[in-house]
Amino acid sequence: MTASTSRADQRRRARLVQRELRWVRTSDQDIVDSAVTTWYMVALTVVLFAAMAASLLRGLGVAWGGEARESTATLVAAVFPVALVGAIWWAAAIAGPLGASSAKRTWLFAGPVDRAVLLRSRIAWMGAGAWSAGAVTTGLATAATIAEESFGGWAARTAAGAGLSMWIMAMAGWRQTVNPTSAGADRRSRFGVTLLGVTSLLAALTAAGVKLPKLVGVSTAVIAVAAVGITAAGVFSLALVARRADRLPISDIARGGDLTDAAEASAAMLDASAVWAVTTRRSLARRGRRRSRGMWTSGVMVLAVADARRVSRRWEPWLAVGGMLPWLWLLLPASASGAGLFVAGVVVVSATMPYGAGLRAWTRSTGLRRSLPGSIQRVALALLVIPMMMATALSVAVVVASHLSGWSVLLLVGAATVGVSHTAPAPDMADVGALVSTPAGAVPVGVVKRVMRGVVRPGLVLMPGLMASGPTTFLGATLGVMIAGYFVERDIAALS
Repeated sequence: MTASTSRADQRRRARLVQRELRWVRTSDQDIVDSAVTTWYMVALTVVLFAAMAASLLRGLGVAWGGEARESTATLVAAVFPVALVGAIWWAAAIAGPLGASSAKRTWLFAGPVDRAVLLRSRIAWMGAGAWSAGAVTTGLATAATIAEESFGGWAARTAAGAGLSMWIMAMAGWRQTVNPTSAGADRRSRFGVTLLGVTSLLAALTAAGVKLPKLVGVSTAVIAVAAVGITAAGVFSLALVARRADRLPISDIARGGDLTDAAEASAAMLDASAVWAVTTRRSLARRGRRRSRGMWTSGVMVLAVADARRVSRRWEPWLAVGGMLPWLWLLLPASASGAGLFVAGVVVVSATMPYGAGLRAWTRSTGLRRSLPGSIQRVALALLVIPMMMATALSVAVVVASHLSGWSVLLLVGAATVGVSHTAPAPDMADVGALVSTPAGAVPVGVVKRVMRGVVRPGLVLMPGLMASGPTTFLGATLGVMIAGYFVERDIAALS
């Protein structure tokens, strides 16, 4: 009797806290305006990126031709559900999916309240987010691969993908309540990566000329019924997770909330260092101890050796790029093109950024910069050795898979080096938060400036390669390398 009464009191306190917070958030006009603006920007960003992706996929569909489009449609129909399940399962494992921010853990979860009640909003948002992500990706994939699909068939497939995404996210939350440990999260993450690896293997077989058997056609009515059923199963599973969420220990809630806090900080600062710091801490925590080893060199090159030893602990970029290579071979045009160079640049620059952790740590620590011997130029160049080597190796693999000219390696390495050197200094929050009042409303010029500088600089390095073709490819690569050297020199000079 006492236990049930205590549990009822905890639920009552949790509901009271939620009611008070809801009242504060809705009564303060500034908070309401900020929330509306945030969600407006999120929705606008999703719509713009979805439109860009749809346009890119439509253009690639035209470039494929009939036979290539048919084989690609068969491949996507076979592997897309597996890829969707693997991606959501992996994302849910690394993000919790259940968790709470540091502020909520300190002020709410530490008290005698029912944690399941406090986590209901997180559960609802994770279900809605998974449903939206599944709808967008399934809709784009269906529109890109099935040319003659009616609107009813497209809507049924999109709803089925959205319902599947929500159900998988709910099952990931249920598994977290069953095994709320870091080891369990690592196993779930590996399972998701394995499913993604299977899809890449099937793509590699298709690229090698192996024809996958066509799936038996399913009527639109059956797909619609399946979509309704799996969506209902997802809603029921989310309700089950909400009832079992009180079993989560505060340590697992913190593990899920730390990445959310880091993602919010990275989005606010337009800098991914916070997310990389969380993933690095998790990687180090998986191993109880690491033996210290002496350096076989001296001077500033010790920094390059230290960066080289950390490469073995940052295998994720290589795994991600390796899984993308078959898809690049299949989806990009067989001849060198501007679209192929652009996609290759995005892949190489994104995969190289984690290897610039040493340069970022040295740049953002005044004490470390003062304590290390040597000039700023020598130290910065030493810390760029490993990122440039990783960018070179990644560029060679991506260039081969993207059907690009060998001279494109120089452009990709230059763009990746510029990206690492430009993002090394910490963002100036006063600059990022600058606003200009206009008749149309406040314009975040600081955000636009940082985004444009981060995107435009590597883009300018790739620009000569986009404009050059045939015999002039060498000249375009030479000009791109010169532009990259100029930007890197300016970034290093700005440190002093």
